[in-house]
Amino acid sequence: MTRPSITVPYTDVRSSEMFQRSRLSPRCFDPDDSYNFADLLTLAPVEDARKLLVRNWQRLRFVPRFVQAALTIGGAELEPLVAEAIAEWPTRKPDPLKFVVLHLESSFEDGLSIPIDKGRIARLLPYANRLGELGLLRLGKSARKRGLALWGREHIGPLLEDDHRAQVFPTELDVMRQLSDLLHDDRVRRLGLARLGELLEERSDGCYAPLDVLDQWLSENSGEPALEIAEEVIVAIGQRSGIEVLVRHSDLSNEAHRRRLADVEIQVRRASL
Repeated sequence: MTRPSITVPYTDVRSSEMFQRSRLSPRCFDPDDSYNFADLLTLAPVEDARKLLVRNWQRLRFVPRFVQAALTIGGAELEPLVAEAIAEWPTRKPDPLKFVVLHLESSFEDGLSIPIDKGRIARLLPYANRLGELGLLRLGKSARKRGLALWGREHIGPLLEDDHRAQVFPTELDVMRQLSDLLHDDRVRRLGLARLGELLEERSDGCYAPLDVLDQWLSENSGEPALEIAEEVIVAIGQRSGIEVLVRHSDLSNEAHRRRLADVEIQVRRASL
């Protein structure tokens, strides 16, 4: 189904058709039309939107898009009403939070979008059992994208299955396992090595030093394949201290090792200029 376009002016939501319909029967809130009105609520001045929802809650409480709009807007009076409605949700009706995480990042036809902040994400977490694993994964990625990685580690990470948590909020042990996967599976290595170094740096969130993890992994995995993986990861990270890691684990009496080490050093120095 094509998402209905929004035709009511954003700058005058108070006088819009949505506000007029707030006085009418709940039969006026067709499920398709509710996209228009609920989206307009999220763009209205917050206090006006809250008052409208609270005043008309008995007529709106079982319309999924209005429940989602209420969660987006939040507030001390509105959030308990949402919790009560979801707890009493009729079994015959569509789930109130269906597609809510997809709606989280939706934008309007003219490019407007609703800012996503920590509060908006946090208000969904009490309903984690309704979001599904993929919804939670998307929520974790959304938090990271918006500079909320440390907060996401604490609040979203524990809700994710281990494989998905390792994608978004990896620990040192996750990094060690990912490196070992590259070591033991040539196909995974070809697909994953180019990006792994960047992810190690980007997703450590200051909780651990990626090069220290790589150093420890090399101590437990000797041999040419492990060293080659480490070289490419160090180039991707682009920190000169990575050269010291390689020196510790390279055989400097081996001419091939010396040549590769010199090549890695040149690439890292270029990247760090």
